[in-house]
Amino acid sequence: EREVLTLTHPSYGDNRLTASYEKLEFLGDAVLDYLVTCYIYTNTDADPSRLTVIRSALVCNNMFASLLTDIQLDQFILHCTPGIYNKIKEYLDDKWWDETQPAEVKVDKTLKQINEEDPPELDMVEVPKVLGDVFEALFGAIFLDSGHDLSVVWSVYRRLCPTLDKVVANPPLNIKKQLLEKFPVVGSVVFSSATQEGGGTVSVTVEVPAGGTRRKFKGKGRSKKLAVLAACKCALRKLGEEEGVDAAGDCLARTE
Repeated sequence: EREVLTLTHPSYGDNRLTASYEKLEFLGDAVLDYLVTCYIYTNTDADPSRLTVIRSALVCNNMFASLLTDIQLDQFILHCTPGIYNKIKEYLDDKWWDETQPAEVKVDKTLKQINEEDPPELDMVEVPKVLGDVFEALFGAIFLDSGHDLSVVWSVYRRLCPTLDKVVANPPLNIKKQLLEKFPVVGSVVFSSATQEGGGTVSVTVEVPAGGTRRKFKGKGRSKKLAVLAACKCALRKLGEEEGVDAAGDCLARTE
């Protein structure tokens, strides 16, 4: 019963055996936050500010969604919300690009050049919250099924998160911060004002110095914040491709 509960979205009306994963999610979130906090506190000499950055990188929807889809549990989520499937598919397509696309391969679908005058363009793919919620619910269930044994919970988490120590040593930056660090001179990265487009979409263009000239990259999203992140990700991908480096290839790159 608890296994079904872990994978049941609140929208799943056909389920008559259990409720949804929401209570397990609440428990799992607290357990994971506690365990990760204890680990980074006892295994690093980071100051409080950096401890917060590390924990935010490890205990967030982006990380949990990535880990859940790595073990393909997203395929078994029970729901009756039409948009969830499409959002998960878009996320997985975007994640696949980040993880597997060779830097020398030209952008085909996600990053597209409209014509020589228009800037490269990218739609911001949001990480579906349901993926992180199910991951937390899974660990809430493991905590209960193990008889509240935190060592068992931690052991499972370590197996599912092989990059833990890598993230602790070098927590990924917000995509916008990555771009600003790439061009650290004040004023070298310039964002346009937001433009409303059809279907409630917002677009923003970022301009950066590259190749002895100024290059523009366009991002779209449901809000100005997401459009800015999309523009930054577009710039990092395109410039990384040209430099032979997948600059935005870390699937843990945070978009909060």
